[in-house]
Amino acid sequence: MNDLKHVQESADAVLAWMSEKEYSVYTIKNHSCVLNVFMKFMLNQQISELNETTALLFIQAKTGITMEGLWGAGNRKINRYLKPVQNLLRYHETGQLGFYMRSKVPPFLCPEEFKKEYQLFQDEYHARSYADATIISNNTTVRRFILYLKENSVHSSKEISVSHVTRFLKAYSNLKPKYIATILYVLRNYLGFLHEKGFMACNISGNLPSVRLMRNAFIPHSWKKEDVLKLLGSIDREDCKGKRDYAIILMVVRRGLGQVIYGR
Repeated sequence: MNDLKHVQESADAVLAWMSEKEYSVYTIKNHSCVLNVFMKFMLNQQISELNETTALLFIQAKTGITMEGLWGAGNRKINRYLKPVQNLLRYHETGQLGFYMRSKVPPFLCPEEFKKEYQLFQDEYHARSYADATIISNNTTVRRFILYLKENSVHSSKEISVSHVTRFLKAYSNLKPKYIATILYVLRNYLGFLHEKGFMACNISGNLPSVRLMRNAFIPHSWKKEDVLKLLGSIDREDCKGKRDYAIILMVVRRGLGQVIYGR
């Protein structure tokens, strides 16, 4: 009989964490039940190693559904078994648990020729204390860029040139300036990191264009006629200040003058 002491310890830790975080009694009970069934499955199949393959075999045995990985949208039947096992596996591998959402797409497999620098860049995120949401957002751009390089026969980071970056950015030319500015920011970070760590001879991050974003930019709106009449009608024109306000508003309405002009 295989020794599953390490699995039992991880399962106990998961349940203790859920209890500490005040998960519902039903959720904890479901996790406990599924994890017990999972360990019995491992014993019956004489499996001692806890990994994704074991988890997928268990889910297939209980639901009759074959999954390619612990990602993608699941139904109620799958989720009943998948979530507890995924939490167990996550704790067993990292020693911690927290809120996370299961990805709906396959995990990113970095091309071997860019794998070392990509992994170092992941470590750099944590060294800079980036938030999880920022890491996810930045990685979206970095991964697309790496796959673009791979598809265009770039075999190492040393071969990256300004023209590669320019052609990559063309795919985003029709998007909003704010989104393009974010992409440029991420690429500057990544390319600067590659140069700093010696993966690129030249630092081309400074050659990337900048996008000027106007703060609080908005499309000017017009006043309705009835609103203008109400506003003018509410002003006391017997008073000196009222006469002044009336004249200013009337001038603005008739001439279409901006705030900068009449505010001087």
